[in-house]
Amino acid sequence: MNTNQKRTPEDLEHCKSVATVIYQQIIGGIGKQKFGAWKCSKTFFTYYNNHPSLMLLVSAASHQGWVLVSLDEGTDTYIVILLSENNDLKRIISDVYCDNVGEIIDENVGQSLSMTEGCITAENQSLVNEILK
Repeated sequence: MNTNQKRTPEDLEHCKSVATVIYQQIIGGIGKQKFGAWKCSKTFFTYYNNHPSLMLLVSAASHQGWVLVSLDEGTDTYIVILLSENNDLKRIISDVYCDNVGEIIDENVGQSLSMTEGCITAENQSLVNEILK
C-alpha cells in the first residue's frame, strides 16, 4: 500500500463523506449513550488499503485503542479493525453490513479480546502500521 499516494480533492471529499455516513450508521445503530461509553476522543477519515475509512480512538472498558471502519465499495460491506494503544493488531472483522456495524463494534469493544482471536498476520500488522505513521 502506498501511503504517500496523492489524493485529489474529490478523493478526499468522497472519503470524508463516506466516513460521515459510517459515523452516522454507528450512532444510529447503537445510540448516543452506548457510543458515549466508548469514550471516543478522536475521529478522522483516512484511506486504508485504498478504501475510504473512519478511525476512532476509544477508551472503553475492555478496549483502549483504535477502531478502524473501512468501506469495501465493491461488496458494500465494512471491515472493522481493532488496534491496541500501541497499534498492535487485535482483531479484523470482515463482511460487516451497515445495519449492524455499531453493534459489531460495541460487542468487540465491550468484551475482552485475546491475541488469538481474529486474523493476525505480519502482512496485516504492517499495513496497519503504515496508515498510522
